[in-house]
Amino acid sequence: MPTTKPITDQIALLKARQEKMASKLHALEAKAKLADRKRETHRQIIVGATILAHVEQDAKLAEAVRRVLSANVTRPADRAVISDLVDA
Repeated sequence: MPTTKPITDQIALLKARQEKMASKLHALEAKAKLADRKRETHRQIIVGATILAHVEQDAKLAEAVRRVLSANVTRPADRAVISDLVDA
């Protein structure tokens, strides 16, 4: 006759597996979130660099960027970093 573990042992084993899986899931979600943040930062750098390069060549674009930045960048520390673009 095959021996089976008592129900309480089976429950404990399943709870341990559940905790391990929850830990793995949390780690994978954190890894995915970090990858998303890196991708978004990379995207912002590419878009920003492209716009900055063309602002120097296109007066209409420069004015549009100035209006957008002036209206949306309100923190003094941030405005100081881009003063050449908002105070032109």
